[in-house]
Amino acid sequence: MFPLRFPRFLLLGFLFLGGLFGSARTEAAFRPVGRDVGVSIHATPHPALGDLFLKENHSHSVRILRALLGSSATIKEYELPKLQSWLAENSLSELTTSHCRQFQCDQAEVMLLASLRYERGAYVVEVVEYNRHFDQLGSPLQAKVVQRDMVVQNLGKLLLTAWSPVGEILQKDHEEFLIRFPQEDRLLRLPQWSHLKPGSVLQIFRELELADGLHQSRHQSQFLKITSTTSPLFAAPVLPQKGSNWFDNLRQPNARYLVRLCRLQADDISVRVLVEDTNVPREGCLVWLTNRLPKPGEELGDCDGTTNAQGAFTSKAAKEMMYVTIATGSERQTKAVLPGVGNGQVVFEIQPTGGKPKYLAQLKRLEDNIQDGVRLLNDQISKIQSAIDRNDYQAVQTLVTEAQTILDVPSLRTQLNQISQNALGAGVDIRQDLGIVTAKLDQAEQQFDFSQQDQAKVGARIQELAKEIADAKQAGLWLKYESRLKEYIRLRKGIGAPDAAAEKQLAQIQNQMKPNNVQHAQARTIVENAASIQTIDQLISQWNKFRAAADVLLQEDDPIWLRSAQTVYVQANKLLGQESTVIEKAVTSGALTQEDRQKLENRITELEKITEDLKRLEASTVEKLKGM
Repeated sequence: MFPLRFPRFLLLGFLFLGGLFGSARTEAAFRPVGRDVGVSIHATPHPALGDLFLKENHSHSVRILRALLGSSATIKEYELPKLQSWLAENSLSELTTSHCRQFQCDQAEVMLLASLRYERGAYVVEVVEYNRHFDQLGSPLQAKVVQRDMVVQNLGKLLLTAWSPVGEILQKDHEEFLIRFPQEDRLLRLPQWSHLKPGSVLQIFRELELADGLHQSRHQSQFLKITSTTSPLFAAPVLPQKGSNWFDNLRQPNARYLVRLCRLQADDISVRVLVEDTNVPREGCLVWLTNRLPKPGEELGDCDGTTNAQGAFTSKAAKEMMYVTIATGSERQTKAVLPGVGNGQVVFEIQPTGGKPKYLAQLKRLEDNIQDGVRLLNDQISKIQSAIDRNDYQAVQTLVTEAQTILDVPSLRTQLNQISQNALGAGVDIRQDLGIVTAKLDQAEQQFDFSQQDQAKVGARIQELAKEIADAKQAGLWLKYESRLKEYIRLRKGIGAPDAAAEKQLAQIQNQMKPNNVQHAQARTIVENAASIQTIDQLISQWNKFRAAADVLLQEDDPIWLRSAQTVYVQANKLLGQESTVIEKAVTSGALTQEDRQKLENRITELEKITEDLKRLEASTVEKLKGM
């Protein structure tokens, strides 16, 4: 039997006659969507943003939305006083879905939220959409205008851009889906605002009415792309479905499939590769980004990059839907990602590679090399002692030089670290065996130290280490503190004068320093490295990485490194204050060209984002440390 495929015109005919899609089922079982829109505009206190001006913006916003949606849509203004109070200290870019429910932004099915503020000689307009039905926030939009009479026009454009129409999948036609939107004819006549046009991308949602209530889910790895704008619209999956049963409930009485237009914005694309089941990051995966779906087995040329030790790769900003392909060994996967939608991240899970015996064999070879080196080194030390006993200092110097070539400790540590990283990337746990070999290498390094240093040099180094330990503790550089403390204890033991107090301190700090996971350990390193930030450009370039690391420390309840992060907060505030003074002088000089002004506005935008992040991190850190 061949699958029946009706001609498209026949499907459309059935649709308009109401005999194919069971429209009565949809209305009876589910609430209508896409017909209830709220608008709430807020302004920070300023003479340029009075009540009359705010009322004018509200009226204009309602008019343009009604022009797009028609009289059948319900468009209403909302005051939302709780949101107004919150915006006095925050911006819409910080808003979460939890905030939206708390501030009663869910009074309408779709709530368009706008804020107006006046700063540094410009009107800043921000808009974001909250969709109650899906509990989703759109990407925040912003415009800066100098002329007051242009605010209304820019606000209107942002509102129309932020609003995302919602439609319903009615029927599958072979590899495509038929979709109907409320007020569809009107929206199709205004594609510049509705964005319902060929190539536009749609998120997919499934709703099932079961005995215990409504169950809603979003397809995590599939999107639809509009292929035709006849009424109803047709859209096709952007990726092969590979036997997926996600649409099996289509046209069942208790099921509804909805789509929501994705408003794409220029944004970085973040790729993450994890090992299946263990969620361990996978380093070294090849990454390609293309604007079309690669064919199976297609050669993609030079890759755009590889994943780092965190299993991550970040691309330059993209403006359209991209296909991300990753490859490692014989495994290759492709997914679609939408810049500016959600967190802009696409996550891959790959099969574990290699196995524990492989890495244990590598450790055994390295352990044998260490033991051979220790044996030769012990023989060499005996020869050195004999030369000292007979006062043959020329022979001592020669023997010490030879001893330095017997055991290349830095190279052995590099090999040990490489084995560890490879095993970690493959999701293989060799920590216990790794600890045994590391301890033997530490012992070998101690013997190496005393084959080339006399007691006087060791004493001088111990004094240096004592100062470095105190300085590192004072500065909150805990990785350095631990490293110097370990070296200090090893040298004290070597000269026969162990320091019990130092050993106790090391045990305490190591107990507190055990990271909860790989991401936690990486966050600590990033925060500690950020202590070296000295200029505003360094702060800007490192900020995103530092902010993410600080959020991890907050999540992991890490008081030691949070206090280190606080020293970075202090330096960041200092640098931001200095840069603010520089900008004010540039503005008041009156010698700025249009290009200079644009660069300055971009700079201000960067600094404002950092300032907002910094304020949030400082408050969260203080709150977190209260109970620790």
